[in-house]
Amino acid sequence: MAYALAVLIIFRLAASAWRQPSSEERRSIILLLPIVLLVAGSTSSGGHHFGLYAPIYFIVLLLPVVFPQVFERKKLTQGFLALLLLIAVSAIAFRSIDPASWNNYRCPPMFTHRAVIHHPAYGPMVIDENLQTMATMMCDSINDGGRGELLSTPFTYVNYYCAIPPWHGYVQTFFDTTSAQTINDMVRGLQTTPPRWILYERQPNNLIQHELVFHDGADLPYREFDSFLVMKVNAGQWHVVQDVKYGGDSDWLLLRTD
Repeated sequence: MAYALAVLIIFRLAASAWRQPSSEERRSIILLLPIVLLVAGSTSSGGHHFGLYAPIYFIVLLLPVVFPQVFERKKLTQGFLALLLLIAVSAIAFRSIDPASWNNYRCPPMFTHRAVIHHPAYGPMVIDENLQTMATMMCDSINDGGRGELLSTPFTYVNYYCAIPPWHGYVQTFFDTTSAQTINDMVRGLQTTPPRWILYERQPNNLIQHELVFHDGADLPYREFDSFLVMKVNAGQWHVVQDVKYGGDSDWLLLRTD
């Protein structure tokens, strides 16, 4: 529907190139913004639109602005308001059960399994209890081992929680967004002067899915990094200090390199 609406808008604008566009045609341009957001969002999910609710809701909310004459009829306006109310109730109910989710991660329902803590670096903090347990375990091991530099990949939450700057500025090194050049540079750095600590969230099934969706089933550059770490551990050169299951099928491996 959104794409059909975009085609209609562009066609009407093109048709008005040789005359003065009407006020409705000028207003319709604003609908292209949420449509572009929808298209851009789908590029991060292999062309799928699942979960991209916000741009669609913006389109719905803008319809009375773009086509005010259509909503002059009372019954249509009442039906539209009822639809908005249904959407609002549904969204609130859904988000109370699933406040945030991504891939194989699901936050517990609102107001459950959360702790209010006083973080030594950041002060008062509301945090998922399971996340706090996992992150605290990692920080305790790092501090007991003499701390030092930490590379946390593919994301750096534990760097943040433990108040340790990301090693060499690697803030995010996710599967489908990290170039081969970045992976090669990271592996070379690990071969020569590795940090004392590496926290690797190993997700083999998730990595395979990203290769299928974004790389036609071929290996993504990140697989070289995965193979490199596995080789180091299997050779006994680096040691697994913690192996924690958190977030579905993810293995959080805390490695010590010295």
